[in-house]
Amino acid sequence: METSDRQALPPLFPRHVRRPRLTRLLDETKAQVIVLTAPAGYGKTTLAAEWLQQRENVAWYRATEASADVAAFAAGIARSARRLVRISDRLDHALKLPSIPTDPSRRLAEIIADDISAWPDGAWIVVDDYHLAASRIVEEFLKWLIAFSPVQLVVTTRRRPSWLTARHLMHGHMLELNRTQLALRPHEAAEVLKGLSRAAVRTLLDSAEGWPALIGLGALAAQTALPEEEVGSVLFTYLAEEILRSEEEAAQQFMVMAALLPTLDPDSCRTILDDPRADAILRDLSSRGLVHRFGGSDHFHPLLREFLIQKLAERPGTMQQLTKRATRYFRERRAWDEAFAVAVSASELGEAAEIVGQAATELLKAGRVETLERWLMLCGPASFQPVTRIAQAGALIRRGRLAEARAVAEEVAIAADADSSLRSRALLLAGQASHLASDYEAAFNYHTRAHGVAKEQLDLIEASWGALIAAVELDRDDLDFHFESLVGAAGTEPDARVRVEIARLMISDRRGSLAGVWSHAHSTVDLAHYADDPMIASNALINFASANSLRGEFGIAQALAEQAVMLTRSKDLDFAVGFALAARGEAEAGLRDAVRSHETAEEMQALVVFHEDPQLAIDHEVLRLKIALAFRGQEGVIPNLDAFRYPDVPSNPYAELLALSAIVFAARGEVDVAHELKSRSISLARTAAVVHLAACFDLVAADLRSPVAGDEISTLLRTLEAADCLGCFVWAYRAYPNLLVRVEPGSLGARI
Repeated sequence: METSDRQALPPLFPRHVRRPRLTRLLDETKAQVIVLTAPAGYGKTTLAAEWLQQRENVAWYRATEASADVAAFAAGIARSARRLVRISDRLDHALKLPSIPTDPSRRLAEIIADDISAWPDGAWIVVDDYHLAASRIVEEFLKWLIAFSPVQLVVTTRRRPSWLTARHLMHGHMLELNRTQLALRPHEAAEVLKGLSRAAVRTLLDSAEGWPALIGLGALAAQTALPEEEVGSVLFTYLAEEILRSEEEAAQQFMVMAALLPTLDPDSCRTILDDPRADAILRDLSSRGLVHRFGGSDHFHPLLREFLIQKLAERPGTMQQLTKRATRYFRERRAWDEAFAVAVSASELGEAAEIVGQAATELLKAGRVETLERWLMLCGPASFQPVTRIAQAGALIRRGRLAEARAVAEEVAIAADADSSLRSRALLLAGQASHLASDYEAAFNYHTRAHGVAKEQLDLIEASWGALIAAVELDRDDLDFHFESLVGAAGTEPDARVRVEIARLMISDRRGSLAGVWSHAHSTVDLAHYADDPMIASNALINFASANSLRGEFGIAQALAEQAVMLTRSKDLDFAVGFALAARGEAEAGLRDAVRSHETAEEMQALVVFHEDPQLAIDHEVLRLKIALAFRGQEGVIPNLDAFRYPDVPSNPYAELLALSAIVFAARGEVDVAHELKSRSISLARTAAVVHLAACFDLVAADLRSPVAGDEISTLLRTLEAADCLGCFVWAYRAYPNLLVRVEPGSLGARI
């Protein structure tokens, strides 16, 4: 688990001496980033703690192997920065998106950089043990974060970062202290080794070559004679053995067993090791420098821990029993990183695979796809268990590899027991992959099967929702049945209740009428803001805003759309911002707000160019036409239809564009073109907007042949009002004002 803490780290060894030679270099630098690069045991963390000890604006972030996932690393940096500056929740929501780019490093860096643009003077984040996190994508992320923001970092690492370039060092943007600078000078080592014989000091200094950890261990072992041939890691092992041997039996036992645990907090040590003296032993070990605190937790020095784990491995029975207790303890607390680390350290890959299956949903919600993929790889042959194959399918969907995801999920569904929860989960994933691939028939079948075997409420909700939205796309006759299924499964769950109202709107729209929809939906608007999933909330607000524009309630629509714009931007839902702007622009045009509607259209245009989404492009063209009609009528309005002549054009929005264009062309006198467009629109979709724009077109076309009577217009208005779609008449009379001239007084009501 990645942790962050403001506390200064105490020295590793009691005989630690201050190093003014190095802290003076750090005091004098103007660099934005300080990098301490050296092997284990060179005092990198201790030096950082010593230099920053008296400073107030300091946060610590200790990397672990889990931090090699850019989502985990970015989240950890954000948590640390939150101690120093105000950080929004945009990053959290960006990481929860159902699909993320293959390489999101730059985008995540931009999000954090926006929040820390006003970095406090003298504030520092220490990124400790960075080498554990330094995957290619994390390296890219930190490179962009440093480039985009004024954040000041102290980085301790065993390997030189790729972003630490000669140019940065030459211009003073970065400062590096390496193994040569960090090695103890003879006078510094002599301070550590006070009390030892001259012969011992001389032998140790010659062998250790300034390596602080070895010199410190030598002081702890307090040996008077050391084998001169022992150097490097062999010397460390020798000294560590002497230290362990000097402890009481109880402390030795504790140290060997506790080494399996990633962190040494008293509660986990007492429970897992079944040792009521854990608190006292930890205090004693800490007082003598064998345990030190950083990142908010107690740890053995990495070299000492490695030695102790080797000793534990010599007792396989004890290690296996301890592993079971430790993984159970961490799994019960949903501490997945710790549980997995223990299982892998003990080579219990079957246990590790079970942890992956249990943790997969939370990891994916947190955007930690890389972590999940790495864990699956580390599980080796055990990753072919059904529970891990389910996790793999979820990761493949996040990567956009939909055919593979569907195949894996289907394989698990076939192999799983009929009453197993794995079967419903596998079918849901196969359905999700099919829907994203626009195979709605397969999506419907998978979700229907999942509903039949689901045992838990959340699975029932997902199955009901998936079957319903596929049924809507297929225009099936049994929509009511699937809607009632969703209502029954939803219960009081907030996200599901919001989905119910979205579904009600979708079904009503497909049936050509919004009658009664808003009376149900308006009470859900406030609930949408409390939805756990911001995508559900934004989807609801956008749909409700568009529905109110169709109703002719442009004021309500504008307020809802503005909330949707704010929500999608604050939660960094980039793909949804354009659709929120489309809803807002339509409402602004409906209200004849010239300045704001044009500004919204310009914002949307930039997103159309960036995203290359055909539906967004069509929505922008519809907005452009409605703005033109609001302020110029049909004069000078030329619909751009040629841009959308390709096979995968979304049928429903394109049908609305055609229906609106038909009215514009009719008003311009191009009746033959107009009739063709109207026919095409009706053949593509029968949504409420299309059906009632087509009805308005019929009246315009009839009036062009022979002026229609006022009662015919009144009849149309009554039909539109019954369907709660009076907004269609607004765009029709703005294109063809003759309709408004012959409307009977009072028949329009307050909305038009």
